[in-house]
Amino acid sequence: MSDNYPAGRGGSAAEAACASDRLSARVTVRFSAPERAAIDARGAALGVKPGAWLRALARDGLDARRDEVERLHRAAARRPDPVRAALVEQLRRAGSVLWRERRRDELAVKLLTEIRDLFRDGGQLDEKRAAALDDALAVLADPDRGKVLAPVITAVDALRADAGDRTRL
Repeated sequence: MSDNYPAGRGGSAAEAACASDRLSARVTVRFSAPERAAIDARGAALGVKPGAWLRALARDGLDARRDEVERLHRAAARRPDPVRAALVEQLRRAGSVLWRERRRDELAVKLLTEIRDLFRDGGQLDEKRAAALDDALAVLADPDRGKVLAPVITAVDALRADAGDRTRL
C-alpha cells in the first residue's frame, strides 16, 4: 500500500467509523531487549507509554495523513522538562523566602516605629523601653543586613532566569 491509498477501509464514512472504533484488538510482537529498551526510552521521551508510541507509528504507517507521531512530538515539545520544572519550583521557593525575609524586616521596622510612637504619645516611653526599641530598630535597619540579602536575591533571580523562569516574585 502507498501513502496515497491507505490500507483498510476507504471513503469518508469509513474514516469516521475507524476514528470511533474502540481499541479492543491486540497485536503481540516480540522485540530484543535492546529494541524494547529503545522503545521504552522513545515513549518516555515523548511523555507517553511505549504502546501509545507504537500505535501512533502503526496508524501513520497505515495512513500517512494521520500525523499521529508528529502530534506526539509537538506535544512533547510543549511539555516542560520535569527536572527543569522541579529546579524552577525550588528556585521560586527560595526567592519567595528571601523576599519575605526582606519584607518582614521592613514590616518589623515599621511596627517597632509605631510602637515607639504609641509609647511616646501615651507618656510611657521611659529610657529602658526607648533603648530596647532603638536597639531592635538598629539591628533591623542596619544597612549591612540589606547588603547581605540583596546579592543572594539577585543570584537566585539570575538562576531562575537561566532555568527559563520568567515569573516575577
